[in-house]
Amino acid sequence: MSIATAQRRLLDTKDAGRIALAPYLSQLCAALGTSMVAEQRSVSIACRVDGGTVSAAEAVSLGLIVTELVINALKHAFVDDCAPGQIGVTYDLSGDGWCLAVSDNGLGKRGGLETPGLGTAIIGALVGQLDGCLDVATGPDGTTVSISHRRN
Repeated sequence: MSIATAQRRLLDTKDAGRIALAPYLSQLCAALGTSMVAEQRSVSIACRVDGGTVSAAEAVSLGLIVTELVINALKHAFVDDCAPGQIGVTYDLSGDGWCLAVSDNGLGKRGGLETPGLGTAIIGALVGQLDGCLDVATGPDGTTVSISHRRN
């Protein structure tokens, strides 16, 4: 889904090989919400992007990270369907870099540490490709995974 969305964005762009992040990530989040959130679940996905463009390769990496983290939140953060769930995807540009964050208001980390799965390894590899730093903050009010990148 992430790669297909990036390909559609590339076809729509006039800037060769560059993808505008706001429409790309917004469209990706909407598609994830439509395909992954069951009608009986009260979970919403909100996307806020400062703007900017990235290369197609960077867009695919960012999209795959967002997809994996949103799916993880849907699978693990909202096992209790009583309270409305919220997932937020933000991309902030600053003068010296950017920060991508995916947060949820779910259960946070429960019990002992789970063995990291394939998705965790994929996210780690993608963060490495982007020359980024990964931070995970979790507590009783949810989890936020942030990837930041500073320009040299």
